[in-house]
Amino acid sequence: MAGADVRRFSRDQRGAVTTYITGIMYGALHVLASIFLHPALIISLFVSRLTSSYTTIGLVVGVGTVAWYLPQWTIGPLLSGRRRKLPWAVSAGIVRAAALILLAYVAYRGDRLSDAQLLRSFFILYVAYSLSAGLSAALMEGILLRGIPDNRRSRFFRQRTFWAGISALAASLVIRRIFDSGFNFPRDFTLLFAAAATALSAATFFSARLHEPARMAPTATPLKRLAQEIPAVFVAPDVRRFLVFRWTLALAALGDPFYIIYAIRVLDIPTTMVGLYVLIFVGARLLSVPLWNRITERQGHRAALQYASLLRLLTPLIAILLPFLLDTSLYQERINAPMAASYLFGLVFAVSGIAMAGLDAGGSGYLNEIASPQVRASAVNVTNVGLAIAALSPILGGYLIGRFDFERAFLAAGLAAFVSVLLGGALRDSHARIKRPATNWRLGRSRL
Repeated sequence: MAGADVRRFSRDQRGAVTTYITGIMYGALHVLASIFLHPALIISLFVSRLTSSYTTIGLVVGVGTVAWYLPQWTIGPLLSGRRRKLPWAVSAGIVRAAALILLAYVAYRGDRLSDAQLLRSFFILYVAYSLSAGLSAALMEGILLRGIPDNRRSRFFRQRTFWAGISALAASLVIRRIFDSGFNFPRDFTLLFAAAATALSAATFFSARLHEPARMAPTATPLKRLAQEIPAVFVAPDVRRFLVFRWTLALAALGDPFYIIYAIRVLDIPTTMVGLYVLIFVGARLLSVPLWNRITERQGHRAALQYASLLRLLTPLIAILLPFLLDTSLYQERINAPMAASYLFGLVFAVSGIAMAGLDAGGSGYLNEIASPQVRASAVNVTNVGLAIAALSPILGGYLIGRFDFERAFLAAGLAAFVSVLLGGALRDSHARIKRPATNWRLGRSRL
């Protein structure tokens, strides 16, 4: 090994320790900010205070998600051939933090602006935040994968997931504290945007301290080869069935931004419950992870996807059926507590959080099992394209609410989830089961 290579290798080894620690801190801060800006609970509620158009609410939430994906398909491939990506990731992080700082300032001056002016400013800054966040996330993940040695990578991701969960719970508690003190618009959202800006500013600082290995070869993405492999993704029947299932299930999200608005405007649930709902969603999602891991180990990733689709079906059904439950004589005579309906509606977010954890546990694992190595990267890209398109489904949900009512939109979400349940039955079982020989079983029994 040449002397220059030895020195670069030594720097890479020392930098791996820094990358390990700062990578965990970066991930925790990133999750902290994402909870403060939860699209279906925080962003949708903020926009609903500025407009009576449900289509606009769905548009803001949907476009924000698409804007997060967009730079990963446009700018990301252009930078894939560059040896150093960290400066670009840090620059995107600076833009992301600056957009939130301006957003907090605009919300702070909300009393001096009309609703239309505030909504327009918010939309521009939110799109800028989403674009820069998507680019930064894609580049940072690649930098971390290159900077963490293979023998420490699994431990790194476990610890990052653990501290990200702690951060999510902390953010939920902060949100609950803010809203429990009495809903005050736009002060409450100013605090949330400022907290998110602070977290992402710190995350950008830590990302700048990461060490990008100099001796690693450029990881250029063969876009031409990926484009040629896209037809092969649809030719493979197992992958094709998964794509149709996953995209259909994603359409069930058309009602997600409107559950909290439905609770406040139709069920007269106080806005101060928003913090508790965020805590329920995050807590249910985190606490269900061990259960989903056990399901994937014993029954496979397909089972996790099928159970998650059933839970997605339950989410709109609970929202639709709850008013009928509140009108029953049994409820009126036996319960009828002032806040009972508010707590019961928390089931919507608990079930939604558990379902999201199930999709996380089963989605990528199942795709890795059924897709051949030759088309696996293309299958992931095609899946994400479909998910980005499906992310615009809240626009349809907003239209249905404006044209008809909340119940029609939730029924449409339930229909999409129901179809995905049926499609899930056609997924191939890729779980490898090891059958214990009868002789081993008898020997095991004899030792007891």
